Amino acid sequence: MIRKVMPGSIAILFTLAVYTASAQEKMSFAIADSLTYHFYKTGNWDSLVHTGKVAILQGHDYYYLQMRIGIAYFMLSHYRIAAMHFEEALKFYSNDKVALQYLQQCYDWAGLETEFAALGHRFAVRKKEGIKPDLIKGFSVFGGAVISGSSTQLENSDLDGEASIYGEINANGDMYYGNAGLIVAPVQHFRWYLGYTHLQLEKHQQIMMEGAEPFNNRYRLIQHQLHTNLPLRIAKGWQVIPALSILNFRDQPANVAYDTMNYEYVIRYIDTTITNYIVSLKLLKSMPYIDLGAIAGNSNLNNENQWQGTFILNLFPFANLDVYSYSRISILKASEEYRWHFRQTLGAKVFSKLWLQGNYQWGELKNAYDESGLLAFNTSANIASRLGVTVYVLLSEKLTFQLEYSFTNQQDKYIEFTDYDTFITQTIHYNNHNFMGGLKWKL
Repeated sequence: MIRKVMPGSIAILFTLAVYTASAQEKMSFAIADSLTYHFYKTGNWDSLVHTGKVAILQGHDYYYLQMRIGIAYFMLSHYRIAAMHFEEALKFYSNDKVALQYLQQCYDWAGLETEFAALGHRFAVRKKEGIKPDLIKGFSVFGGAVISGSSTQLENSDLDGEASIYGEINANGDMYYGNAGLIVAPVQHFRWYLGYTHLQLEKHQQIMMEGAEPFNNRYRLIQHQLHTNLPLRIAKGWQVIPALSILNFRDQPANVAYDTMNYEYVIRYIDTTITNYIVSLKLLKSMPYIDLGAIAGNSNLNNENQWQGTFILNLFPFANLDVYSYSRISILKASEEYRWHFRQTLGAKVFSKLWLQGNYQWGELKNAYDESGLLAFNTSANIASRLGVTVYVLLSEKLTFQLEYSFTNQQDKYIEFTDYDTFITQTIHYNNHNFMGGLKWKL
């Protein structure tokens, strides 16, 4: 069977053969334009990317070439690199709707929300043709519970030791929490997060006293937290994110004193209310395959002054969110003591609308907090390690469901008197199971 080949196709094939045979020679504008257009029309994205990059290196840079390369990367799902070429295309025609729509999609699908929001300020056409300037841009609702293994551990612990004089512990039990957040746009290119978290933590206070019955105080710690952050784009690929959290909690622990006049222990309940803060500033530089950043923060959690610094490294091997790695190294300074903690996260797209993410966190987390300050470890004892897995399901383009489980190895310290004047600090270890789920909407 003989196939008829059109003259134009023969010319393209001949040009391609000549260019391939002498790839070291500089392409003319006509060859660069013909080859990239041919690859664009036939959907040969890899060849288009290669030829287009060579053409740019050899001095051919114009709107259609940047658009073709950008579309090729877009079709290959390399959204972060595609965005760079659509940005270049817009330098030739700043109000081009096609380039702008592709750019919006790239920033949205690559998770570059600050760059996405800034388009409304950078390009006037988006104000007329793009996203409506609604005040509310999204909201989220989450809830969770922590099932603690502290009760079983306490039952098997000998708090007053061999001396049987005195021992005291105040351990964490089960915890329940809920969070609701709004993303608002007071100005079109800003995204301002406002959130509230309600938390209830069961506390297990147990005291062993010589000559008295064991004392058990089961009470509840209740915490309210207001959190806000405002990502600000300061230059292409650069953003700063100031954040603030206000935390208020109340509880009613028991205070034990020994009455030397009557030779007996006296127990009083103390109503405690504390208001603390976390303030931080994050600087982040986003590039096609990598993010680099740092965070500096100050807090007075549990009325102790703390400074925390965090270094950020995010990797995107394919310039998208199909596979990613987030690394965090933090150091917290409190009362001349330095405490390190680390967090490593790996995530991947396993199906068309499902992502699976795993993370491992270890170090001394007491009075520490995550990079935004939304999650604080002020109500917990020292967490030795935290292993978690999260499932993200894209229910629609605007709605995401999230389900998370984490396994935590936790430590509580208690005092044990070895004689009437001396006590030592002991540690008990137990495991917690954290279940959390929720929804995020983009409006």
